[in-house]
Amino acid sequence: MNIGVTGTAVIDTIDTADGVRTSDMGGIYYAVHTLSALLPSDARLHPVLVVGADAIETVRGDWSALPGVVLDGVKRVEALNNRVHIEYHAEDGRDETQAGGLPPLSSEDLAPWPARLDAWLWNLVSGSEVERSTFDALKNAFEGPVYLDLHSLCLEPASDRARGPRRPRDWEAWVAGVTWLQLNAAEAALLWTGDPEPLDRASVARLAAHIHSLGVHGVLVTYGADGAAWYGADGDVVERPGRSVVAVDPTGCGDVFGAAWFALHCGRGQSPEQALEGAVVAATTAAAVRGTSRLHSILKEVVHAR
Repeated sequence: MNIGVTGTAVIDTIDTADGVRTSDMGGIYYAVHTLSALLPSDARLHPVLVVGADAIETVRGDWSALPGVVLDGVKRVEALNNRVHIEYHAEDGRDETQAGGLPPLSSEDLAPWPARLDAWLWNLVSGSEVERSTFDALKNAFEGPVYLDLHSLCLEPASDRARGPRRPRDWEAWVAGVTWLQLNAAEAALLWTGDPEPLDRASVARLAAHIHSLGVHGVLVTYGADGAAWYGADGDVVERPGRSVVAVDPTGCGDVFGAAWFALHCGRGQSPEQALEGAVVAATTAAAVRGTSRLHSILKEVVHAR
């Protein structure tokens, strides 16, 4: 099994509300570490992305040490890699700013991969990984399942100020034809009403039904510490509560959730409901860890022990 994963590797500086600063690699690192930990041992994981010249050696060194990761899709570009500063507030909420900026993947960058991969996870960490027309062409060319996390597509473009929420333009076109879609509560609300104020469950169900009409087989909605829900196109709805944990840093928990669900369902053949339970466990585990440097070993131990 050959699995693709696309997003942006980020140089992170994270200031949590308890006054601790963490400097580590983040962004798509959360998904790569999770997939490496949870996919079957005979699977091969291919990150397909561009990395800035100032970060390429770090990325290659880190990922070459992870089981099953193949680096043939990691492309160096002469650009300043994305550097993100996240500041959490004691009263909830956070500010995110970004410096640097990588170019989107081109059709030429992506052309070899539809024939090489069996399934593909896309996490729009920066929101600028690919142009929509290029992504549309990719969906048409790829015969395997595609998992999409809209992520930063629901944020304003990067600038020297904090990125506020926005309803993505042409979001139905982005979503149409993917197999599974991941949203958090605020992103779901943005799509449905244009406002990030979380929806009631009946409204989420109506949104999911609309998304299913675009050809999406399943919608996963995350609610932070309150768990997550699965909305299947067959009408199946499953909710899983969050788990008690001493949370130190929520950064990347949604990324871990999506990658865990994808690994357990696509890679290990678990039902969507079973994979949902494992994904909640993985995300909860990630909340108790700062950064990504220890994530792989901790996830492998905790999720496989279920």
